[in-house]
Amino acid sequence: MASLVVEIEFIQDRAEYEDEKPYILLAEEKEPGMGSRSLTNVEWLSRKVNVQDLRGREQMFELDKTGFQILLHPSMNLNFADIESINRYKRETEKLLMDTLKSSYVFCYDFRVFYNPNRIKLS
Repeated sequence: MASLVVEIEFIQDRAEYEDEKPYILLAEEKEPGMGSRSLTNVEWLSRKVNVQDLRGREQMFELDKTGFQILLHPSMNLNFADIESINRYKRETEKLLMDTLKSSYVFCYDFRVFYNPNRIKLS
């Protein structure tokens, strides 16, 4: 079982979060009418964490017992070139979650593609 020590940023616990929940406004710049309001009130805390490769042990983790679950699902819709492709991916994700969670309704309300040039690959 491979493991790797990595640094992960967590939202720092602040007393202010009792009254005002952490937020990040995803905007290019401040919009008119925002006044002096910041785009975020989040403060980050970096911690070193031991991350383990769980491949081959996926079945050991169940949402009700461990708080997370690993789903082996090869997507049929990984081309995000246009809005139709993105909508197909969202519908596929909704169906996967409905089937897995035995839910009567799931709605994917947002979709973002992030590029990570520093991607770490476990072999």
